[in-house]
Amino acid sequence: MQAPPMYSSVHYEGKRLYEIAREGKVVKREEREIEIFSLEQTSPIHIENNCATFKFRTTVSKGTYIRTLCVEIGKRLGYPALMKQLVRIRSGHFSLENAYSLEDVSIGNYQLIPMVQALDDLYSYEVNETQKKEILNGKKIELPYLKQVPCLKQEVVLTYQGSLLAIYEQDHQNLYKAKRVWS
Repeated sequence: MQAPPMYSSVHYEGKRLYEIAREGKVVKREEREIEIFSLEQTSPIHIENNCATFKFRTTVSKGTYIRTLCVEIGKRLGYPALMKQLVRIRSGHFSLENAYSLEDVSIGNYQLIPMVQALDDLYSYEVNETQKKEILNGKKIELPYLKQVPCLKQEVVLTYQGSLLAIYEQDHQNLYKAKRVWS
């Protein structure tokens, strides 16, 4: 279980926590369940001026705050702790090894991936011509086939003839409504 830090974008009573923190206030945050799949120390512990530093690599579930994890590791080691540096090497199916540097981008040395591929961690559904027109007009639609898909998340990528059309999300009436539409 982990509580989000005060300097985070989590909402609390209509405001983001970082806005509340900037006002000098601290509010009780609900803990959330997270999962740490791996945690590996990758450098020796160096102690200087009663300060211990080391590097580690971790793989965590969505919603995990690494800054908070650093503080927890410090508590367990008996030291105050903070995060000095963070390098995110993977987020979803995107990885640092497949990324381009700002220098590469500035000289045109990069290749964009299709949006459908960027969203391939979401369930995808190919719509027909009638549904396409409804979607482009922002209408809620029924997708009865999706009721049969086990463990379906509430968001679905809608495509037409293989191209990205929209991201829709399920509402409380089991209809799907527009979250983002591309024309």
